[in-house]
Amino acid sequence: VMFGLGCTAKSVATADPDMCDFLRNRIVDFIDLVWDDLTLYTEQMFEDRRNVLMGVAAGSSEELEKIGEMPCICSPNWWRAKFLYHYLPFDRSVFGRIKDPIFLILTITSLVPVHGVRIGFFAFLLLLLIAGAPPDRFQLVKFVIKLKGSQFISNGMLQAWIASIKYYLCVHPGGTHTCETEGPGLGQHAITGLIDLFGSTILSWLAFAFLPCSVRSAGLRDLTEECGGRSARRRPGVGLRLGGLLCYDVVCFS
Repeated sequence: VMFGLGCTAKSVATADPDMCDFLRNRIVDFIDLVWDDLTLYTEQMFEDRRNVLMGVAAGSSEELEKIGEMPCICSPNWWRAKFLYHYLPFDRSVFGRIKDPIFLILTITSLVPVHGVRIGFFAFLLLLLIAGAPPDRFQLVKFVIKLKGSQFISNGMLQAWIASIKYYLCVHPGGTHTCETEGPGLGQHAITGLIDLFGSTILSWLAFAFLPCSVRSAGLRDLTEECGGRSARRRPGVGLRLGGLLCYDVVCFS
């Protein structure tokens, strides 16, 4: 069924006889790429649902909450679990997260681009994720997305907004201005910008380097699986498409 729908989508998208071959080939390649992911996701969804119905996998947050052992109170693993649960909860939507004041504090901290605050926060977060030994694949990918998303907001949207306000304030009535001393870009520390730029790139590639050693422990979990028995075998094919996106990111920021 999925194969037939994919062929139909390609036929409809490239039905125009006046379309050039270059554009037609790009459209076909794009549909093939998306359809492969959609097919794999559909197959995995049906497999996970079958496991839930057979009673060999957990399909709800209540069942997942019972898996694993509770760490000792105030132990390093306990603090790690508290930090990760407040920032990356598995059973809360975005509306539930914004009701948590600790989540809001952590989110605001992750958006501070000065003095390496943002980089220090994400470096600590990556350390906690890797300490899972082996780390979770979903959380590593989400780490990269959050890191680059915070970079877009703090160093992109926020800096553009500040530059616009500075430019507006440095221009005065009568055609005079003080932009050479109070304009956009003045007063910014180059070292802070370099730390944020290189730190974001290094942390992203570090998370990507750990993907082949990660495991799929998020989402549905095998109820018979022992937490200490998870294998950390290296999987060379994991994360290759994410690597292409990271290469594109490096080119864009170079």
